[in-house]
Amino acid sequence: MTDPRIPLVSALVFDVFGTVVDWRSSIIRELAAFGRERRLDADWTALADAWRAGYQPAMDRVRTGEIGWTVLDDLHRRTLQALLPRLGVGGLPEAEIRHLVHAWHRLDPWPDAVAGLARLKRRYIIGTLSNGNVAPLLNMAKRAGLPWDMIFSAELARHYKPAPEVYRSVPDFLRVEPGKVMLVAAHNSDLVAAGREGLKTGFVARPTEYGPRQSRDLKAEHAFDEGRPGLAHQDRPVGDRGPRDVDRTRQHDAVDAERRDIELPERQQDGDAEQRIERGAEIAQRHRVIPSARPARCCSSVNSAA
Repeated sequence: MTDPRIPLVSALVFDVFGTVVDWRSSIIRELAAFGRERRLDADWTALADAWRAGYQPAMDRVRTGEIGWTVLDDLHRRTLQALLPRLGVGGLPEAEIRHLVHAWHRLDPWPDAVAGLARLKRRYIIGTLSNGNVAPLLNMAKRAGLPWDMIFSAELARHYKPAPEVYRSVPDFLRVEPGKVMLVAAHNSDLVAAGREGLKTGFVARPTEYGPRQSRDLKAEHAFDEGRPGLAHQDRPVGDRGPRDVDRTRQHDAVDAERRDIELPERQQDGDAEQRIERGAEIAQRHRVIPSARPARCCSSVNSAA
């Protein structure tokens, strides 16, 4: 019989974008600051949403073999370069493109993230398990004080979630059974895929990740091992449930349906972003908003490590 005093997991790995960091507010802030420096008037919120909406389609090209393995930084660059001209912004020098792409290295954590992770770190190995490549995950951690023990990334597996190889890579690296590892995420489909590979699963609610009109991932929709309102709520050991069995039937039965959904979560959330980008482009053209030829001052202080 399992000793209820012994936690059932030894390592917690976290989805990062949306679970640990508030990507949307951070990207809107970065884009708006860039626009002010260049005296550009555009719908930066729409651009942030459209940029994120391109996240899954860009990874789909890798998943299907249309293009070879490409890290997320480079996929973000391609998506941005396709979107900017539609806002009337073109001809940016390399330093400015790099600065904008590296906005994803400068994301702010949710208010409960740093303290919650620090508390969990006392008991567990903690790390990332993100589609982000290693560089932005490290730079985010250094900037925000995220106290990871390890950085696990799709880049190490050379596959993007929900590929089984990504989830299996963590217990393989740690030399433990999959059930000793828990994925903590704010996205139901990510957790369903992790559970399929034998990992424990923990849901953390982030009901404003996609903004005030968020309509999905508001709560745990399956029988996950843990469900908590945030990372600050750590009043008992993760997974320490004693002999209580966790019913995974609904979780496993839902995998096929969730795999259809996981590739396009942001498209459903941000369905109007494309229309807002088009409106922004029309406004830019009507008012003839042309980028300044001078280098943007915002890039003069770019952290060289980003």
